[in-house]
Amino acid sequence: MPHLELVLFRLVLFSLVGVIAFFLLIGGYGILRALRIPTSWVAWIVGTLLIAASILLCLSILLPGQFGEARIPGNLLGLMSFLVAVNSASQWTTRQWYVHIGKRTTSLLVKGSRNILLFLRKHHVFFGWVVALTAIGHTVYYLPILLRVQQYEVITGFIALGILALSALLGMWIWLQVTVRKQRMPQGVHTVHSALAIAFFVTLMVHMILAGA
Repeated sequence: MPHLELVLFRLVLFSLVGVIAFFLLIGGYGILRALRIPTSWVAWIVGTLLIAASILLCLSILLPGQFGEARIPGNLLGLMSFLVAVNSASQWTTRQWYVHIGKRTTSLLVKGSRNILLFLRKHHVFFGWVVALTAIGHTVYYLPILLRVQQYEVITGFIALGILALSALLGMWIWLQVTVRKQRMPQGVHTVHSALAIAFFVTLMVHMILAGA
């Protein structure tokens, strides 16, 4: 178990990384819009590359004779999963910001905030799949050496993965009901989905802090 000082250092470090990732998302979105580069294209390209990397990593671990040695560090995929999860969950933060400034500031800032919110809403399901598949890739990477990994790292990792699975399944059910069947979901269902997302972040942070991922 890491010392308290190291735990606190990692907590501050990963928190800062999450905040930086959020502002990089906003800045990157603004730059792409200014350059008239389709933001959806960039999101899909980056997300697809991460998904492909995760699948190739899993295949290289499970079928090493056919796909060779794994070359993508599992920790890197774990970090990517965390960063994408931060940006996916920032939909809630962005919505609160947009509601707060809606009638209090300039139309330019309101319009920009609304555009980012719509972008996050549009890609929320896709980001969720990226988070899930990169997390699976991170997990599969450690399967061959699972017995040599500290028990608390394994337990916290599987708890985070389990909560993510529940959140993803509920999210897909909400998407199916709203998008395909055109049914309005009770607010309580969205609250449960948000609570699972928070629980995932908490357990993921604990796992990252203890494992030093």
